[in-house]
Amino acid sequence: MLEGAFRLLRLLPEVQGPGQVRRLADLTGIPYSSVHRILQQSVDIGLVTRSGGSFSLGAGVLELAGAVEPVPGLRRRAATVMQSLREHTGATLSLVTWMGDHAIVLDLVPGGEGLPFPVASGHRLPPAAAGTVALAGRAGARGIVVNDGDDLPGLTCYAKTVPAPGGARVALQLSASAEHPAARFAAVVDQGAARISAGLRNG
Repeated sequence: MLEGAFRLLRLLPEVQGPGQVRRLADLTGIPYSSVHRILQQSVDIGLVTRSGGSFSLGAGVLELAGAVEPVPGLRRRAATVMQSLREHTGATLSLVTWMGDHAIVLDLVPGGEGLPFPVASGHRLPPAAAGTVALAGRAGARGIVVNDGDDLPGLTCYAKTVPAPGGARVALQLSASAEHPAARFAAVVDQGAARISAGLRNG
């Protein structure tokens, strides 16, 4: 039951429009009647909304997502740093953590330019992203990873690991187009990661 509900919630943003329930049933292998029942139960508890016969993720999902963080207070302490870096660089800043077998974007401050790959809170980073490489333990002694666009054409990334209590794996990543390489902002990203880490240590 829970596994099926989770699979449906993950697919819901991508499956919209006429025949939504039927397509969700086809994609998941869950019987049509069960899909409809799970979605309606999710509406009843606020995880999903229904409008005009179509289901969408509801505010309850946002509330749950907002509570996910490997270290208490991490998002709050990172928010000011990320916004400051965004104003200084104009680039996209993301706070990344390791969950299961993937690097996940915990929070994001969009930059002023469009990126060739979508990045948003809750997204899994691709294996070649700087944040993924950093959190997978391949960042080296300085905790720095640079991706200059060779693995992700058109997108450059610079990630710096953030020392966090309890051994939590966290990184601050800056993403920019190939025309404005991310590595040129290395110094300010390093400083930002240090500020977040200090804030976590000092409570």
